[in-house]
Amino acid sequence: MESAECVPSALGRLPFNNTVLKKLPIDDSDQPGSRVVPEACFSRVRALQPLVRPVFVALSQSALSLLGLSAQEVLSDPLGPEYLSGSRLLPGSEPAAHCYCGHQFGLFAGQLGDGAVMYLGEVESCAHGRWEVQVKGAGVTPYSRYCLLPLTSQDQICPHMVSTYVDTTFWVVMTRTARLVAQWQCVGFCHGVLNTDNMSILGLTLDYGPFGFMERFDPDFVSNASDKKRRYSYQSQPSVCRWNLARLAEALGSELDPAEAGAVLDEFMPTYKAFYLSIMRKKLGLVRIEEVEDRELVSDLLRVMHNTGADFTNTFRLLSCVPWPEEGDSERATVGSVVDLILEQCASIEELKVANKPTMEDRELAMILSLAQTNPLILYESAGISVLPPIIFLPSCIFMCLNLRMRLGRECDSTSDLPVIIKERLKVMNGINPRVVLRNYIAQNAIQAAEKGDFSEVRQHFFHETLM
Repeated sequence: MESAECVPSALGRLPFNNTVLKKLPIDDSDQPGSRVVPEACFSRVRALQPLVRPVFVALSQSALSLLGLSAQEVLSDPLGPEYLSGSRLLPGSEPAAHCYCGHQFGLFAGQLGDGAVMYLGEVESCAHGRWEVQVKGAGVTPYSRYCLLPLTSQDQICPHMVSTYVDTTFWVVMTRTARLVAQWQCVGFCHGVLNTDNMSILGLTLDYGPFGFMERFDPDFVSNASDKKRRYSYQSQPSVCRWNLARLAEALGSELDPAEAGAVLDEFMPTYKAFYLSIMRKKLGLVRIEEVEDRELVSDLLRVMHNTGADFTNTFRLLSCVPWPEEGDSERATVGSVVDLILEQCASIEELKVANKPTMEDRELAMILSLAQTNPLILYESAGISVLPPIIFLPSCIFMCLNLRMRLGRECDSTSDLPVIIKERLKVMNGINPRVVLRNYIAQNAIQAAEKGDFSEVRQHFFHETLM
């Protein structure tokens, strides 16, 4: 009988079936270092860069489940940290780097490729499907521009996995991309480096760079400090995705009819807007009927959020508290508690003065504040100024909530089961409006603690399901 010591670990038994390397041109050169690679889709990586005594920081059970593994199995494997850090070759894996090219910040960049990310192989099973396993920072590839050297051997290990199923029709790629960017916009997510080489025909993107979630709603929000021209601002992301699709059409050349490509590209913005509005209706709890005026309702809401410096994520969560309209109730009284909560998380006058760079003098601002206290409605309707003290936000926040409340009233008729509709509305809103998004200050605190060897905040904020 085979001894227990000879039985391979769960990681050592992964069912690799690396079809990509069997079907696409491979560069088998042993030449080391960065170089031009002609006529190949992948380059084999002969040497891995081992770490000194690597250890796990945290594990994601949901990610491991895609490979048919449990966290306990991985943690109990003495070679686990070496396997998943790229320090030791996983049995059945074939390290390779992907060659590609693309446009970066609007300019064609020539040959690019996986300089820091490495393909290990494809794990295939009947129960879990096919998943590509990658590792980042395992050594130099032909496409490395510089070598990343770890400061410690306790780096967080989390292999990036991507489904290998591909539908290559241009219309499907367009639709998937439109849906993806609509989902981004609806949670305030901003991709920091939306270059063509960071987009996939699967309808997902790679290498987010310095990504970020908007906090105060700002259409010009940019998460990448190096994006000086704001090419990848929040409001520009849909048009950039369309531009990137046009570059894909050019790359397909004679394989794609130019007239057909143009027709598909013309459909991108209408498709995106349809996805966007559909998601926004759910974020507002409008689940039964669709009205043409809903688009204007969303636009008005975002305008109020921009003018008041309201927090994007928190405002949508709070709107679930807008009560259903009932006969005989006082409209102002019923939305008052929600308005108070929204006002609490709007920007202060100091923040708005910095954000909008007002030119008015302090005495002018004092006069506006005085008028706001005596008759804010008149001021709100007549003043054409960009910076208003928080008290002036009151009318606009009230109108925002009342408009939503009136629209909710048209979600049902006299024969509808109102309690069922109200319950459905809350379930949909709470299911689609994030309760938690990554806040930059939390990420920064976790990074600073990790640099000192304390990974508790990484585990607390980013790996809630960790079993370590």
